[in-house]
Amino acid sequence: METPIASNLKSVVEFVLDMRERLRSSITHAQQHAKGQKNKSKVWYDKKARSRSFEPGQKILALLPLPGNPLQAKYCGPYTILEKLCPVDYLIDTPNRRKQKTCLSCKSA
Repeated sequence: METPIASNLKSVVEFVLDMRERLRSSITHAQQHAKGQKNKSKVWYDKKARSRSFEPGQKILALLPLPGNPLQAKYCGPYTILEKLCPVDYLIDTPNRRKQKTCLSCKSA
């Protein structure tokens, strides 16, 4: 005689297949949510972002991490731009730092 509990039990294979499908569904939902949040963040960032371009030889202030405390940063410089690596990356001369040349993204001011 089957009890109500025994009739609701699934086999191991059925359980694994059901769990796999639920995980796929959850991953798809999470990816869609992440994509929407990424687009939302981009819209907010782009409201105040400005495109900057520098040429080799120009002096800039660079936002660099503090020695001994990499989670804090401050503007240092002025430093000279040595080379433009791509539209947003620059190689700057940092003579008074541990690395004499630093690759810098265009987030410097």
